[in-house]
Amino acid sequence: METYIFIGIALLLFIMLFSWFIPLTLYMKALHSGINIGIDRLIGMRIRKVPTKLIVNNLISAHKAGIELSLDELEAHYLAGSNIPNVVKAMIAAKAGGLEISFEKASRADLSGIDILGKVLNELNQKRTGFID
Repeated sequence: METYIFIGIALLLFIMLFSWFIPLTLYMKALHSGINIGIDRLIGMRIRKVPTKLIVNNLISAHKAGIELSLDELEAHYLAGSNIPNVVKAMIAAKAGGLEISFEKASRADLSGIDILGKVLNELNQKRTGFID
């Protein structure tokens, strides 16, 4: 009887560790959103202590807005110490407002300390009110 309890606890711990280490729900979410990310990439991100949920959710947002970004770009940008959601939201806002901004330009601005989202929104507001042609 004691061995069954021990095996049950060990099995439960294994399942909990497995589900934390291999984010299957995040994989399924990306897959159903039209983004093909391998489980091995998600495991690698976990090993490198990159927040998989942050990266994948922003990749999905960009993809749904018609902005093509790669997992490597977002991961590298995160590891450089940037604000991923700010950059992705700025790119989405710029595209919706008819402004052209590349990921390289937005990430460079973000890494230099510029609030890229605020700058894009300010430019769109000035464009809308007629101060910029």
